[in-house]
Amino acid sequence: MPFIAGVLIIGPLISGLFSIHNGELADQPFWERSLHFFMWELFSGTDYVPGIDFAHFWFMWFLMILYVVHVLGRAVFWRWIRKINAPRGLIGFVDFCLRKNDGIFLLAGVTLIFHTTLRSSIFLPGEAHLDAALNDLGYYMWFYFFGVGLYHCMDFVGKLTRNLKGHLILVLADFWVHAATDTIKMHRPPVVDINSWRPQSFQVFWEGVFYGGPDRYLINDIRCPLCWALCFSMFAIGQRFFSKRDELIRYFADASYWVYWVHLPVMFSFSVVLQSVGFNTLFKACLAILISTALVLYVLFVGNTILGDFFCGWRKPMKDEPFLRLIRGNWKALAMRAVGWGGVIFTVGELIHVSLFRKNAGLQMLSSRQSSDRGMSASTMPWNG
Repeated sequence: MPFIAGVLIIGPLISGLFSIHNGELADQPFWERSLHFFMWELFSGTDYVPGIDFAHFWFMWFLMILYVVHVLGRAVFWRWIRKINAPRGLIGFVDFCLRKNDGIFLLAGVTLIFHTTLRSSIFLPGEAHLDAALNDLGYYMWFYFFGVGLYHCMDFVGKLTRNLKGHLILVLADFWVHAATDTIKMHRPPVVDINSWRPQSFQVFWEGVFYGGPDRYLINDIRCPLCWALCFSMFAIGQRFFSKRDELIRYFADASYWVYWVHLPVMFSFSVVLQSVGFNTLFKACLAILISTALVLYVLFVGNTILGDFFCGWRKPMKDEPFLRLIRGNWKALAMRAVGWGGVIFTVGELIHVSLFRKNAGLQMLSSRQSSDRGMSASTMPWNG
């Protein structure tokens, strides 16, 4: 039910927000634009967003497909699976990758095989529609079955905790790859967009897969271990700092599903509103996050309402919420801390803004000077008299 409600309600709201830059829809009110995308534009008769997509709920669609593949595969091939002892082999492989320091590079090597087939160097699927692409499904099936092995691996969190320092060093050392990834994505050949891994329109040109040269392969080589290092680090940090029984941690765990479900339309709305405000980008981003967090508070909209049954299977009375008790008892200190951090963020954002402005102004002056020099050189040529 959350998946169906998400794609039918939240999906059109997100498309309605993005369509503010659409020349034909920009003059319409937000609600009219959103209704335009209801049921994937079935009633409007247009095709601004081709295909049936699921916004940020694509991972639920992928999970449902992978569950079906897992259950049917287990039912049909169970005798063969037991004969080759596949479950023990999977668990042994996962355990080896967790215990050994270089196990993460083995995982990255397998991941790189799938990652090379993607249109972009990011991990999000390129074709997360109703007819999901086979390479995307294969990629996430690899992660899915690693998770199955992880579930059956004894004390996997403890093994990850022992390698936490190495994983964090790898994360910090590899974080520079984002800018290079964007550059490669912008300069990809047109044949990449012609490729299709969808079952009903399978069309793959290998020059659109193996492109980019050493730069692209280097970026993918770095991104794959970075992905695993981030995931393993989050497991280990959670075990080290949040393993104790705490009502506040339980509250955030309960609220996480709801926040993910509803955060995009709320944050995008404030991002659009704040575009015209004269603050720097960093401060506006933090402001949008803070306001959005206040609006999607689980305790006010979900925990003690019918949505609590919908998302978590139970409701909690408002008076029992530990988050409200924390705010009531410490609101002055929390407000002062928020103002202090807001000032720091605003100052840092202004410094970045001024630095980028000066850099761009210098580049514009250099470009105009070079253009002027070329014009003078051309005017002194013999054929110009």
